[in-house]
Amino acid sequence: QVSVGFPARKTMSESIAKVVFIRHGESQGNAKNVYTGWDDTPLSIKGEQEAEEAGLCLKAKGLKFDICFTSALQRATKTAERVLKVSGNSSVQVDKSWKLNARHSGGLQGLTQAEAVERYGESKVTLWRSSYDILPACVEHSDPRHPVHDPKYAGVAPELLPPGGESLACTVKRVVPHWKEKIVPRIRAGDSVMVAAHKNSLRALWKHLENVPDEDALDIKMMPASAPLVIEFQIPPVGDDLIFLRK
Repeated sequence: QVSVGFPARKTMSESIAKVVFIRHGESQGNAKNVYTGWDDTPLSIKGEQEAEEAGLCLKAKGLKFDICFTSALQRATKTAERVLKVSGNSSVQVDKSWKLNARHSGGLQGLTQAEAVERYGESKVTLWRSSYDILPACVEHSDPRHPVHDPKYAGVAPELLPPGGESLACTVKRVVPHWKEKIVPRIRAGDSVMVAAHKNSLRALWKHLENVPDEDALDIKMMPASAPLVIEFQIPPVGDDLIFLRK
């Protein structure tokens, strides 16, 4: 396949690349105002429509991709699949990884905001959701919400999975290595890349890319669900990362 999406522009010593980022459409959990975390909630009808609109937007621009990176959760994978199909990229390789999953919300997972406040108290819930590096109440290893019980992660060493909950700082620690080890090499190779993920896995990546201080990480503005966002990068001659230029 010849990539006609965002071919790298060559300069004397470096290239410029553009990557398309998609935030998954509304899930059924989102529609119920539930903390979803790693719960594999499917897209709502509205979410499917959002993904279709994003696909039509990319189709109108004539964008073609070589590979799409997404998470292991169906609200992201189904968004990716629908966007690719509608935009005329159905045959594109889709690379799924838990490292792009949403932030695991620990004991909040599956609860509505009101239920979470009732169980843990408003001050704790606010602290967990607004802090960069403070873990929420983690679910016990025996709790079915713990990732070790999900067959999707059977091939992942248990010690690599979240310990029953994650802060945004924890999410950064798994997202950034995946970016550098899996995604950047494809961009360096000249491939046209799309990434379809979650609010907090994208926020974790952008914190790194834009060198946002820890105390400002939760204030990073996100694009609407399934509205494509293009980020332009400078590709240095050597190294395992890219230089953020502009959104």
